[in-house]
Amino acid sequence: MSLKLQKRYDLSKVGETIVGGDGANWVKEGASYIKGQFQLDRYHLAKELNAALGQDKETNSRHPL
Repeated sequence: MSLKLQKRYDLSKVGETIVGGDGANWVKEGASYIKGQFQLDRYHLAKELNAALGQDKETNSRHPL
């Protein structure tokens, strides 16, 4: 993917790269490979929050993702 991006964009001007994903090792390694930072994407972050906070609608409504 980084080769495709390099063909289309001048990545030398990019200051910071954020790679979103599900937390799989290959995603984290890919972020590291391009000297980027990994973060959970919104779907997987919401899934983890729901698992941690439970299904309480009042609690979950304070963290809309």
